[in-house]
Amino acid sequence: LKTNNKDIIKNIESLIRGNCIEKYIDETLVYADIENNDDALYSLLVSSGYLKIINKKYEDNRWLCNLQIPNKEIFNCYKQQISFNLSQSNDLKLKKILSAMLTGNIDLFSEIFQNLLIEIVSYFDTNKKTQEQFYHGFILGLIVYLRDSYIIESNKESGYGRFDIACIPKYKNNPGVILEFKSSKSKNKLNSDANNALKQIKNKKYSTLLKKYDLDIVWNYGIAFYKQYVAIKSSITKLTQKNIPES
Repeated sequence: LKTNNKDIIKNIESLIRGNCIEKYIDETLVYADIENNDDALYSLLVSSGYLKIINKKYEDNRWLCNLQIPNKEIFNCYKQQISFNLSQSNDLKLKKILSAMLTGNIDLFSEIFQNLLIEIVSYFDTNKKTQEQFYHGFILGLIVYLRDSYIIESNKESGYGRFDIACIPKYKNNPGVILEFKSSKSKNKLNSDANNALKQIKNKKYSTLLKKYDLDIVWNYGIAFYKQYVAIKSSITKLTQKNIPES
């Protein structure tokens, strides 16, 4: 939406009017392609549950699908999200939260993140079947603002598993970031689940992929969600022997 792509805006407006749109869906597309490939955007919306496939046919080695907003609750979420993304007043919030994430300011990161969830996320968005997909897509939507200076990877193999999201700096003086998510069953389990997500980053050595980029440090974030609540835990991985103070 920020790129003012007229075709995308036209399609979103058509969806909000209750119409179907016809698009190619390819699950192999990566999120980094979103800016240059509209198919990647619609594939993300389908995989995260924001669009449903009405019918499809195989054409030119791809699936050509008729897409529609699934229901009234997600229809309302579209309106809220569009309003949020097009609001200049929220640009400052996005810059602050990303700056806090990149500098390890976990208090500010948590505070702004919590406010964003309360402001944007409805209880329907966090139903049991789709909640992890929703939060994953929600955070990717925030982090895409870093695309000029970071490579964004999602669900990629590293170490002994697959991390949820990694931000790899295009300039090695900047820190790397790894984020791992957990869906909590109750508000009381948020802190323990966030700690478990953080331990998973360490135990499965998710920073392995980032080592080849000659970085100094990587910020690790374990993030747990329950409805409109969030808990965030952080640690730092030093990839070089430079004298870097502990966070």
